[in-house]
Amino acid sequence: MKIIYDTTIFNFQKYGGVSRYFNEIIERVRKSSGVNVGIFKGFKGRLARFNGILIGNKFKTGKYDIYHPTYYSRLVKKRKDIKTVITIYDMIHELYLGDGNQFSSDILIKKQSIANADHLICISKSTKRDLQRIYGIEDGRISVIYLGAPLAVQGLKTYNIPHKPYILYVGKRGLYKNFSTL
Repeated sequence: MKIIYDTTIFNFQKYGGVSRYFNEIIERVRKSSGVNVGIFKGFKGRLARFNGILIGNKFKTGKYDIYHPTYYSRLVKKRKDIKTVITIYDMIHELYLGDGNQFSSDILIKKQSIANADHLICISKSTKRDLQRIYGIEDGRISVIYLGAPLAVQGLKTYNIPHKPYILYVGKRGLYKNFSTL
């Protein structure tokens, strides 16, 4: 099996929940037997408009089975020759920020990405319910796969930290995260 990832999320954030998620996945998939991983880096800025052409060529020459974009993107198109899998982290923008705000174009790109994907991974049952309620996605297109914390668990063991209830937070402390309440 051949899987290709893009680097979209890494253009937006060097560190954070989503970039950590893909670092973990890509490392583990690379170590899996029988799986080949490709990375599509593409262009940033004004040259990014050529990324659609470049990734299309990469799909044709690489004969990939699965495309797993690292974030919602205009590069996610309906394709006959490759299956597209997208991870849905939450529906915060749709639920709380609505139309007519600075995130409207992000919501549109996300909606188009979801519509064009063959399969969707939700990180929780709550995200799956929100996704189905907002976009009407049928059960058969969605899998719930919970996030893990292998690095956190390894760190607890390495430093002999007692196993007590902990909260591990790896994202930004933006206002929409309600971090001050935590």
